Amino acid sequence: MKENNDYSKISFVLEKLSYAEFDFNDFNRIEDSMQKIKNMKLFIEIIERNSIQVLVYNRIKNYFPKIFNSLIKICNWNYQFAKYESRFLIQNTFIFNIAKESSKLGIKIVFLKGFCFSQCLYREKFYKKMNDIDLLIEERDIHEFKNILKNNKFSCLFNNLFSKKSNTSKTHHLPPYISEDKSCVISVHWQLSRNFQKNNVINFIWDDIVPIPNFQNCYRMSWECNVLHLCIHLSLYKAGFKELADIFNIIKFCSPLDTKKFKKLIIEISAYEKIYRAFVLTSNFFPELNQIQFFLEITNFCYNFIPKKLILQLENRTRSLEFLLISRTTYITKLEKSFLLFKLSKSYNNKFKIWLKMWKILFMIPDSEQKCISGYIGNNIFVKYYYKFVTPIKIIRALCSEHGIKNIFFFTMSNAFIIVSGLLKLSFFSFEKEKYDINLINLYKEME
Repeated sequence: MKENNDYSKISFVLEKLSYAEFDFNDFNRIEDSMQKIKNMKLFIEIIERNSIQVLVYNRIKNYFPKIFNSLIKICNWNYQFAKYESRFLIQNTFIFNIAKESSKLGIKIVFLKGFCFSQCLYREKFYKKMNDIDLLIEERDIHEFKNILKNNKFSCLFNNLFSKKSNTSKTHHLPPYISEDKSCVISVHWQLSRNFQKNNVINFIWDDIVPIPNFQNCYRMSWECNVLHLCIHLSLYKAGFKELADIFNIIKFCSPLDTKKFKKLIIEISAYEKIYRAFVLTSNFFPELNQIQFFLEITNFCYNFIPKKLILQLENRTRSLEFLLISRTTYITKLEKSFLLFKLSKSYNNKFKIWLKMWKILFMIPDSEQKCISGYIGNNIFVKYYYKFVTPIKIIRALCSEHGIKNIFFFTMSNAFIIVSGLLKLSFFSFEKEKYDINLINLYKEME
């Protein structure tokens, strides 16, 4: 019972600390709830599981110094904060230089998510750990923008996760570009999703861009397009305070949003299921959303197009506050990172080790991660063994949903071919030990 009380208090505290604009009317309730949390290690564990250390660190440090001093004795937030702040300053320098050069060539840059929200929504120099800089340019400017990145000593270390050539008709972004010192990753898009290739959404985006204050040639999308972008890229298994706070804060603090415009965007790309799923999950973390007219109208609009299977899936996911707070997982991204490292490696020995690790990740899932993916947090041993079989299937489905069935199949088969050809000595790979760039490896380990 005590633990359940802790979960409800933690949920309330994190909800209020995640507001883009801190509400001082809730100050006493937040402080009282934090002081009554008996298991502070659980509090820290949930904060880190939801990857909101930076915003919570700032808020507790600034408004609740006594509680902050007790927290830092049992966590390493000071070190993490300094590291993220240093990276943020470096990223800002790159943004300034790249935007300036792009402006001379008439290339407009629209910033997506992290940097955009830090400047225009939270208005804090940085509000979360920003792994990379996502930006949008027009497709006609791709070649010139590549040259700008090269001029700023960014390099593309691999062509594409699933193909050797970057074909703009089959994808919506360039492979990541990494700075010379490995401190900054830039992801360049010309569409928001593969699904946008055959519709007019990209025209809506460019028609409604808004300048970002204090940065030359930096723009953001309309808030309606930002909500759409967040929802269509939200993974069911990677949905926690970090991701859902952005959706909630735009709806709450950037109102009134244009309901008609948003419905038109949903219809254009048939995003009913993704919008409904994201809105329902967000409302479970931020109950205040249920009082906002835009949320209610859009949720009811999408509900008419939702299969019962999704409704049951969401009910299962949100049935328990305890599970909801610990359900966010980045375990599936470990497979994606392994794909990247496999592609990067030029040594057969390392490729073989990474290939084995991929299968270990897929089939030897830790109990803590299995709970998050399967949704089962009980102790029945037979049900646990059942989910040990089912969970890898859920992971494969999630990967296919994100990258496409054909791409996953092709990549799996090509990896197997490389491994077999190496075993038969048919490969031209080096069999010497390969020295990885440790900065690059660490960077990918941090990326979620």
